[in-house]
Amino acid sequence: MVADKAYDATRLREDLVRQGIRPYIPQRTQRQRLPKQGFTYDKRRRQWICPEGHRSIGQSPHQRGGWLVYFSERACRGCPRAGSCLSRSQTRKVLYWHPGTEANRPRGLKRALRVRKVVERTFGEAKQWHGLGRSRYRGRERTAIQVLLTCLVLNAKKMARRFKDAPGRGKRTRAAEQAAA
Repeated sequence: MVADKAYDATRLREDLVRQGIRPYIPQRTQRQRLPKQGFTYDKRRRQWICPEGHRSIGQSPHQRGGWLVYFSERACRGCPRAGSCLSRSQTRKVLYWHPGTEANRPRGLKRALRVRKVVERTFGEAKQWHGLGRSRYRGRERTAIQVLLTCLVLNAKKMARRFKDAPGRGKRTRAAEQAAA
């Protein structure tokens, strides 16, 4: 299943895996940004290390399933990067970390997201140019007919584009010439 970042949740990922569905969901957590900011994770000690070498001092569970990771106020107060690392209201660095998302990240995510772009483009065309943004009819059956006819039109347009670009277009085959004679 391919979804966007709005569906990134550990419970959803675990439920999908339990049902035998491979989730292709990009992360919305800070985990992907932490290494770019210079933070590293020490698996042996289960601590985060800031770019200046200070280690996290604790963590607490977060309601969304991840962890809030805390750094020492004393270390952050004397840090030369405090101006760029901390907001004005912060006295110490607090990170949100979600370890489950990295473990559930399947291979082939980039490829699946490229396929999703193609599908989303088609859905966008159907919505913007062919009236699928809002159903014209009431009831599932009539709405289903509208969707099927819209898909028929989209497929016909796709076939017309492919036929137009086909090699040898406009040339008569030998069989066609013999039939015309």
